[in-house]
Amino acid sequence: MNIEITGKDAISATEELLDAEELEGTYKSVKEVEKEAVMLTTIASIVTIGAGAVAIYDWYKKNCMADRIEKVIIIFPDGRRLLLKNSTVEQIREFMEE
Repeated sequence: MNIEITGKDAISATEELLDAEELEGTYKSVKEVEKEAVMLTTIASIVTIGAGAVAIYDWYKKNCMADRIEKVIIIFPDGRRLLLKNSTVEQIREFMEE
C-alpha cells in the first residue's frame, strides 16, 4: 500500500512514520507548486504491516496536531483510497483488512 503525505514537514513526518516498529517501507518526495507556496508531498510505500492501523492513526494525530502535515491518503493497489482527515483507528483497520 502507499501513503500519500502532504504538508510543510512531509519528509520528516514520513521518516517518523517509517521508523514505527510495526511498519516497513520506503518513500520518495514530490514537490507540488500551489498558488503561493511550494507544498511537499511524499509517497511512502509500505511493505510490512504489523499492528499498522494503530501506528498510522497515532502518527497521523500527532503530526496533524503539530501542524506538520495537511493531508494523508492511504492508497491500496486495487485503487481504494482512505483520507485520514476524520477517520478512526477502527475505520483504518477495517480498510486495511478489506
